[in-house]
Amino acid sequence: MEDNLKGHRRLLQLWLEQDGKCLVCGQKLTQERDWNTHHLRKRVEGGEGTLDNLVLLHSNCHRQVHNQGWKVSKSRPVKRAFVKA
Repeated sequence: MEDNLKGHRRLLQLWLEQDGKCLVCGQKLTQERDWNTHHLRKRVEGGEGTLDNLVLLHSNCHRQVHNQGWKVSKSRPVKRAFVKA
């Protein structure tokens, strides 16, 4: 997956930060399964597209978060993940 995200620095950093796992179900985020970026603070509420406001979730988990009104949070602050240039 790391090789597939080369050239997508922000997505790679999020994936590394989350240890390659969805924050809702805890399962691996892989190329074979659909996934989305989720804003922790909604854009309509002033949330930005910065690393500290984004997480990666499986598409189904992302739908459940919105449909069920679940709150998602990061377990730790954004770390500077090492990304090979």
